[in-house]
Amino acid sequence: MRLLNRHIRIRLSGDASEFGTRIQCNVHRNPGEAMYHIYRKIGAALLFMLMAGSASGLAQGITFRQVADSLGIAYMYNETFWGGGVSFCDFDNDGLEDLSLPSQTGEPIYLYKNYLTGFSNVTAQFGIVDTLRSKTLLWADYDNDGDLDLFIGTRDGRNSLYRHDGGNLFTDVTVAAGLPAEATPTIAACWGDYDNDGRLDLYVTHYNLTMPNRLYRNNGDGTFTDVTFQAGVDVTFSLPLAVSFVDFNNDGWQDIYIANDEQIGNVLLKNLGNGTFVDVSVASGADLHYFAMGIAIGDYDNDGDLDMYVSNGPDGNGLLRNNGDETFTEVADSLGVAVYKTCWGVNFFDYDNDSDLDLYVSVSEGSPDNVNPLFENLGNGTFAPTSGMGMDNDTSRSFGNAIGDYNNDGYCDIAVLNIIPTPFSLWENSGGGNHWIKIELQGVEANRDGIGSVIEIYRQGSRIIRSAHCGISYLSQNSPVFTVGVGAATVVDSLIVRWPGPGFTVDVIRNVAVDQRLRIVEGQGVVSLPPEPPVASDFRLSPNFPNPFNPVTNVEFEIRNSEWVRLTIYDLFGREVKTLVNARKAAGNYTVQWDGTDNVGRPVGSGIYLYRLKAGSFIQTRKMVLVR
Repeated sequence: MRLLNRHIRIRLSGDASEFGTRIQCNVHRNPGEAMYHIYRKIGAALLFMLMAGSASGLAQGITFRQVADSLGIAYMYNETFWGGGVSFCDFDNDGLEDLSLPSQTGEPIYLYKNYLTGFSNVTAQFGIVDTLRSKTLLWADYDNDGDLDLFIGTRDGRNSLYRHDGGNLFTDVTVAAGLPAEATPTIAACWGDYDNDGRLDLYVTHYNLTMPNRLYRNNGDGTFTDVTFQAGVDVTFSLPLAVSFVDFNNDGWQDIYIANDEQIGNVLLKNLGNGTFVDVSVASGADLHYFAMGIAIGDYDNDGDLDMYVSNGPDGNGLLRNNGDETFTEVADSLGVAVYKTCWGVNFFDYDNDSDLDLYVSVSEGSPDNVNPLFENLGNGTFAPTSGMGMDNDTSRSFGNAIGDYNNDGYCDIAVLNIIPTPFSLWENSGGGNHWIKIELQGVEANRDGIGSVIEIYRQGSRIIRSAHCGISYLSQNSPVFTVGVGAATVVDSLIVRWPGPGFTVDVIRNVAVDQRLRIVEGQGVVSLPPEPPVASDFRLSPNFPNPFNPVTNVEFEIRNSEWVRLTIYDLFGREVKTLVNARKAAGNYTVQWDGTDNVGRPVGSGIYLYRLKAGSFIQTRKMVLVR
């Protein structure tokens, strides 16, 4: 533990009034005594948090497990030219998040349908036969007919737009819709409603110093018009590797942020609300001169406006903290999230459901390693690196990443595109004890997907902000279904949706129960959903006996169908002590003994330990006491 300025500030995430604490010691007088008191106070604080309803990922013992291979995702991106992106999106509207992946030249794209117990490549069934070198796949309902259409951005050939005509029927409408028939060097693109007419428009970037990026306005009749020059977004002398629509100044109009390679300088285009944009890159301080490769957007400091994190090479990533006055301050190094490696995909998401946004970064190269870091948001505007969560030894060369909840357990999983020789990764979140709400948006006057909407959630005196994007990270798409962690709260005081579109509709829903999925329809509030696809629930973890114990205790659990089971012991710091079970088990009752030793057979000390059962998406944690 490193001591800074003779103080240690520990933020136990959750409602600040319940879990915030400060530990202070004069370490210059007696370091040994100081450390004793520090550890004693930390232990007491963590125990209090566990009793009151644990919040942080550390205390919950959250881990991640690579499950792509076991779920039937046999995919490796064989194209080494800057990798590609990932789409984590339910493309067939069955309530399960599917995965869409790009391909090298000569191969079709990969559309993996989620069956909960596994994934299957269904590209051939959809009749999508593109075999160009694809980079980005974006699902969006551009014609507002209730199903998702697909845009494919390619590095060398023609981009494609496939209209979803129901079921497994897709039609290539690229030329008929007014998009270019010729080849364009596209890396990144994004969907958003720049003119607030309730229809999704498409912004396509070109990795070419002389070819301007293009803005295609949706005409509402299945066609698009190129309004690039009319709108003032004809950015040239740029090499974009990432682009996103973002309302950086909270005026209800979607602006555009472009991350440029080769230190050309990033571009922020402010939407004037009259169909035109103005370049405010320099005035806003957003003109980072990076080898910029990815964009994450979110209100990491919970001050009500959207911040942006930009990946870079070894010179360090940037975190643009929004000052609320149309300017940004770069704070990555001061917050310890600059990374200083070659980074690509980046994402803000709440991995531990404590309500604040954590940060995940894909790394392709670095020293001393290229492990993808996960930073935990401490809830006070700062971050801390995580470790011991199952991803420490992942040295894949990683590019795009996307966030979604593939098993509907209310905790976000991470999909990562790696390049040869490492296959695709799907990191399953073990989950914990914090509560959550899943929110699906359906626009009426706004675009049907609700892209560009802002969600505000108030619980226990604090505010949570989430925003909807289609095109994020590096060439990727996060799930359009929000998974919002609310910590220990069992009821959300109010949930507000601020819709884009001609009416700027605001929906307010009060006293919302947690741990459920909601569909919110613009102007109508919550509309009942059909039952969500099943998640594992027929399981039981019993209190251990005896408890307290010395030297041996018994743990009983029951599963009612065959499932992969993991039963693990953790200490109060969230560190794994011993894995008691890690295998597929048939339905039945089981009793497992723990003899108070760790994974290498060494006796552990007296104290409080956590034991957690994970079977499919069922997770339960209990406490036990060892007395030597």
